[in-house]
Amino acid sequence: MADYGIKISKSGVDVKTAGDDDLIFTTKYSMLKIAKVGTFSYLFTSEPGVGCVTLGTVAHGFDYVPSFDCFFGIDPTPTVWRRIPVRTIIGADTSVHSAYCNDINIVFRFCRNAQTVPFWNGLTVNYKYYIFADPGS
Repeated sequence: MADYGIKISKSGVDVKTAGDDDLIFTTKYSMLKIAKVGTFSYLFTSEPGVGCVTLGTVAHGFDYVPSFDCFFGIDPTPTVWRRIPVRTIIGADTSVHSAYCNDINIVFRFCRNAQTVPFWNGLTVNYKYYIFADPGS
């Protein structure tokens, strides 16, 4: 590796002589660069029916479709965040939280296959999103 860039080595390994396998981070390789981080919340004000609905959108502000990553949690204060798409199963009721990105927005979706168990009414679902600087491919 040339003598430029940033390197972080594993504990106990000299960063000046470390091989690639001993590095935790190096700018030698292209990596995802986080451009924006945010949250989106949605309050279910009634029990959702069967099918899919858009819960909301977040504008990403790029002139291309960026890569992104999203996580899902339930209020009051999520202590467990799950990467979406995520499926929740309550009895025979299966729900899926998902998101996709188009040339303008990240779109947050909720789909449900049955309405056998009342669960969602009054709950707030939270999403964390990370938008990367590079275009998706």
